[in-house]
Amino acid sequence: MARSVLGQATLSMIRRSLADGAQMGIGVCSSTGFYDDGTVFWRNPGAGEGEEGPRLWEGETGADAYRNWSPFGVKEAILFLATGRCAGTVSEYSWREDVVASRRRPIPIRLTKSEGMAASDWRS
Repeated sequence: MARSVLGQATLSMIRRSLADGAQMGIGVCSSTGFYDDGTVFWRNPGAGEGEEGPRLWEGETGADAYRNWSPFGVKEAILFLATGRCAGTVSEYSWREDVVASRRRPIPIRLTKSEGMAASDWRS
């Protein structure tokens, strides 16, 4: 996953810039986070979602929204940076395993919408 998102050249540059024996963790995080049901917490005005700020459900105040909000993967990233311990969404990146994996044929994953899908099928 790291290789497909960052690219082999970027991973090689990172590896060369780290000290011998250094650990590298890879994970997914979102500081704006999600509600418990998976809905994105922060509105995106650029996508026509109204004024920037938390999404509010009917009858919910901003204070209610912040009580129900949780960032995604941020605590795990900080834990790795502070202790080198992997948890949740963070895994230690292994250079040796990546060399072996890079020899395998990648499986293509479409990152753009298919022709037959309606715009309403896509969530931000």
